Amino acid sequence: MEEWMKNYLVPDKANVIGKIQKYGVPEFFKWRSVRKYMTDYQKQKLMSDYPLNIMVEVTNRCNAKCIMCPRTTMMTRGTGDMNYKFFCDWFDSLRVSPVYMTFHYSGEPLLNPDLVPMIEHAHKLGVKILRFNSNGILLNRRKAEEILDSHLDVINIAIEATEEIHNRLRPSSDYNKVRQNVLDMMALKKSMHKKLPIIQVAMLITKDTTKEEIDEGTEAWKGKVDYIIYDTISTIGNQVKDYGVISPPKKSCSDIWTTCCVLWNGDVVPCCVDHNATMVMGNVKYQTLDSIWRSQKFEALRWMHEHDCVPENSLCGQCLKVA
Repeated sequence: MEEWMKNYLVPDKANVIGKIQKYGVPEFFKWRSVRKYMTDYQKQKLMSDYPLNIMVEVTNRCNAKCIMCPRTTMMTRGTGDMNYKFFCDWFDSLRVSPVYMTFHYSGEPLLNPDLVPMIEHAHKLGVKILRFNSNGILLNRRKAEEILDSHLDVINIAIEATEEIHNRLRPSSDYNKVRQNVLDMMALKKSMHKKLPIIQVAMLITKDTTKEEIDEGTEAWKGKVDYIIYDTISTIGNQVKDYGVISPPKKSCSDIWTTCCVLWNGDVVPCCVDHNATMVMGNVKYQTLDSIWRSQKFEALRWMHEHDCVPENSLCGQCLKVA
């Protein structure tokens, strides 16, 4: 990793102070306490009593064909949406609500008309932080108003540093349309006097990215959104082509102690890498998520991670070996 990249990929003190000033001390400390709570379990390799972080695949349909996305290149499982009733059925059976919930996985969340009702139900039952990622294509005024009126905490919108990079990596997504959708949502947020959700744009940094390109992207969004984040690009455990990974191999998996993913059809997988659902731990149609979380199958997987004996040729092994 080049030295300049660290300045963008590692949060600095100014960003933290900026968040406190913008969202207030209570909101900032809510975020910090949730992250610390999860990290404490992850560092010690201790299973939390219940899933602290649940990723919900509200749909695995998508209106984009990003070339570095496993959904585009290798996903073969069936497509569909999770409806509101089914979401409530399995979610209401939890002994304790998670502290963190993400409403995306292998698709575009805005394609599901039940997205906001699910967010509201999760908030009502006490989830502390609610967020989702979007490609921003469908973020018209009606959708923006609906989201701004909800209890969503963060919306993360994928847009690249320059129009050329965006249209190359995301050929079915129009850079200028997405940019205008984000700007319109920010203007609407201001007119509605809303502090939340945090509206942030996310740019990818690869080995081929230049500092000049990232500087150009940063300048284009400075003062126009709540937050700009920079992310590394991944092969998803060697499942997709390497477009320039810069993150180093991981020594161990942190997610397995606190996180699970519920797919649109009810299948539960351990993490966000398993886009083809090859490691199904159970299904919330037939079992409670609590029982799946504590199942022998899930415990055996955690045991392998705890004792550093994950098979190299497994999905987990590949993920640890190749970022």
